Order: sequence, then C-alpha cells, then structure tokens
Amino acid sequence: MFFLAFLPQFVSTQHALAPQFILLGTVCVLLNSLVDLIAVFAANRILASGSAKAARQRLLSRCSGVTMLALSVLVAIANRES
Repeated sequence: MFFLAFLPQFVSTQHALAPQFILLGTVCVLLNSLVDLIAVFAANRILASGSAKAARQRLLSRCSGVTMLALSVLVAIANRES
C-alpha cells in the first residue's frame, strides 16, 4: 500500500508505468535493507567491543524494553483520543 500511495508522484506518465514502479520500489527496498544492515552491524560492534559486554547487553535490553513500553502507551493514548 505504501508504494501505491507514495511512488505515483515520481512516475512519468509519458513512459511505461510498470518498469518505473518496479525500479522505484526496488531502490526503496534496497535502501531500507542497507539501513537495516548498517544498524545490525553497528549494534553487533557495540555489543562485541570492550570488557563490559554483559552490562551493555543489559542496558540495551532495558532501553529497548522502555522504548516498547513508551510506544505502547502512546498508541493507547492515540486510540483513546480518536
């Protein structure tokens, strides 16, 4: 649905539509995958470096847990207001 809503503004009506959608969708997926890979390798490097590996893992685990809890509260509040 995202591609159908976002990509038409970048498509030229003077050329075939399908190849343009395929190219733009592929570029978007590749860029998103690249960012995900960079994040995974960065997180792995942070966790693997230094002597405080266990402490960093606990800290990252707690931070991600707090983030998930905060997001769930925000979703609950947003649903209540709509």
